[in-house]
Amino acid sequence: MNPKRMEMLLAAARTATAPEPSPNFAERVMHSVRREQRSAAGLFDQISSLFPRLALAAVAVLALCVAADFYFTQSEASLATSVQQVTEQWLFARN
Repeated sequence: MNPKRMEMLLAAARTATAPEPSPNFAERVMHSVRREQRSAAGLFDQISSLFPRLALAAVAVLALCVAADFYFTQSEASLATSVQQVTEQWLFARN
């Protein structure tokens, strides 16, 4: 662009009035800033927000495993003995 044309554009820009922002401009900016902060959460933030649910699920699974262990040890043969018998029958099955 030649220097004369650039000077004309700059002079026209200096004399022009500045555009007025819309009446709710500040509200829209603050809304977008708040929205951006929520979506910028990292992996650690997401995991820490989910931790109470994960902890509850882990406790439920642990309780289920303990209950299953007590149930299977109440019978005459333990779970380990039953699995051992099934394994021996499978490995040494007669054809």
